[in-house]
Order: sequence, then C-alpha cells, then structure tokens
Amino acid sequence: ENEELGWQARFYIRASGCGTDTGEGLYAARTYQPGENLAVYTGKDIGEKHSKESEKARQRLTDMREADHIMLVNGRYIDGRVAVNGAQKINAGLHGKVNNAKFSAGTGNIRATKTIRAGTEILMAYSKSYWDEHKRAERILESQEGKAGGFIAYTAHMQRRTNNLGNENK
Repeated sequence: ENEELGWQARFYIRASGCGTDTGEGLYAARTYQPGENLAVYTGKDIGEKHSKESEKARQRLTDMREADHIMLVNGRYIDGRVAVNGAQKINAGLHGKVNNAKFSAGTGNIRATKTIRAGTEILMAYSKSYWDEHKRAERILESQEGKAGGFIAYTAHMQRRTNNLGNENK
C-alpha cells in the first residue's frame, strides 16, 4: 500500500512551524535515522549557473514572486515548484528551529542529519548564495514597487491637475 502512495507515505505537507510568512512545510510521515536519504531535489532545469538562460528564467520567476523554490544543483538551477516529491517544501531552520537534514548541492540529495520522528517538520540549511539571491530579489522587487507606485501617484496627480484646468476653462 505504501508503494502505491509514493512520497505521501513518507511525507506530508502542512503549514510550517517556522513562522507565519514561511508557508507550507514538509513533515515526516515516519521516523528517519541519521544518514538516511530523504529525497532528491528535483524540478525543471532552468539553466547553468551564470548563463543568460538561467538569469532570464530566474528574473522572470522573481518578477512573478515565484523564485523561492530555486536551488543550485550540480551547477544548474532547478525550479522545484513543479516537483512531485515534496522536497521543495523543506524550509530552513530559522527562528530557533534546528535543522535536521542536509542538502547536497553537488547531487541534490537531502539526508537526515539526526533522528527525525514522524510528525516532525524537515528542516535544512540553505546556502549563503541562496540567501544572497533571495535578498537581491527582494531589493529588486522593492525598487520596482517604488517606481510603479511613484509613476501611478504621478499619473493620478497629473490627471487631477488636467481635470482641474479643464474645469477652470469652462
């Protein structure tokens, strides 16, 4: 029966315990031992690190606010949003939460680093490059929103001004 269920017999998804802005998390449906393979980070290959192809794809996903599930695996960016094994839902152990799994950027393997009991959220550290990219994306979005807001406010101001001038001439 568990083989027919696939990864759902091994994990389940629910709201993360890492904070309100974290979204969903991946939880163990059974106990895992240290060193045990949990999953492989899979998804859509969006290009080699530093390639124009991957830069364009990552920027598009950032603009859509969908870049949270991009990981670097063996020198290639993988968009995990479309993965079916749940690995893209593994959060980083932040706000006092302790990581219990480790991600290998060389292979995409995720292994338990300590005993993970059934019902426990699976957490792993994200690399410095992930957080640097995340901060860069936030800065870009903030600057785009500021420019858009400024343009919208300017446009509304000019429309009011034009309407007022038109009313004075009547």
